[in-house]
Amino acid sequence: MERPTDELVQRLLGALAAGAAGDAARVVAEARAEAEAEVKELVKGAVKAVLLRRAVDHLETGFVTPTEPELEPAPAAEEAPAPAADRLGETACYVYAIARTSWGTPPADLAGIDRRSPLRTLRAGNLQAVVSDVSLDDFGPSVLEQQLKDLQWVEEKVRGHDAVVKALSAAGTVIPCRFCTILLGKDEVLAALSRHHDAIARTLDSLDGKTEWGVKLMADTRAPASAAPEEPKDTGDAGRAYLMQKKRQTRGRDDVVRAAAEAAEACHRELFALSADAALLPTRDRGGPDRRWHLALNAAYLVEGAEAEAFHAKVAALAQQYRPQGLRIDLTGPWPPYNFSALNLSETPAA
Repeated sequence: MERPTDELVQRLLGALAAGAAGDAARVVAEARAEAEAEVKELVKGAVKAVLLRRAVDHLETGFVTPTEPELEPAPAAEEAPAPAADRLGETACYVYAIARTSWGTPPADLAGIDRRSPLRTLRAGNLQAVVSDVSLDDFGPSVLEQQLKDLQWVEEKVRGHDAVVKALSAAGTVIPCRFCTILLGKDEVLAALSRHHDAIARTLDSLDGKTEWGVKLMADTRAPASAAPEEPKDTGDAGRAYLMQKKRQTRGRDDVVRAAAEAAEACHRELFALSADAALLPTRDRGGPDRRWHLALNAAYLVEGAEAEAFHAKVAALAQQYRPQGLRIDLTGPWPPYNFSALNLSETPAA
């Protein structure tokens, strides 16, 4: 271990040498807590691949793993499709987004996720899907499980998917599809568009003229600076001073977190009033209690174009209002409306 652990050991030895049994026990507990935090940092690297795969499932943008494709059709009763493992060497349709036919066509210079196949549209009535061909050697269910363990491959493909969807969204209203939405061919895509026509049309209507913006409110949990303590007269004083400092830090962090929760609720209420819709996203802190920033609000807002300026001004005003309290508010976007276009197109529509 590095120097922080050596310093803990020195404090512990000092407390033991002074015979401060009660204080020593508490020092041991504190040392255990900090040691566990350090071990977690080491373990994190070993399980990074697993965590990344889970992160793809829960990205704020709404991506999911391809085990449940958004547009996967039910096989026809008279002839089930051949198993994916037997279709290697063939291609399938990777679906990026759904739009009205009046939306137009994708930019000619916009490449698909594998950088080899151009984008094209498949139309059913007044709806269309933007797709490109991909090889089942790379995207078939029999190989995709292994591909998702390759961090470089996952990062490249997720970025490629998102770049296409962002470019399509910039040209007009689209429903962004989930990462690795793959259908076996043109007929399956057209069948899904027809089967879910009404739900798709309603979703497009709800997204017209709106963009998604992300807002995060974070609290600085560092304890406020205090007057420099007097030099301890012996090692027992050093142990007691250390414990008192840790208690102050814990109480200070708890107070900050409570105040941040109240501020987050107030900010969300004001921003929601300027939005067509909102989605509260996970606010799990990463790391141990000694991490500086606590995430108190993680939200996405669907904002009408006419309200965007007022929405941005409100975020700026809230950031200025709460900055003296050690709170930071970050605005990101515009994003494709991943958090407001959840359609379960794999199910048969209700009668």
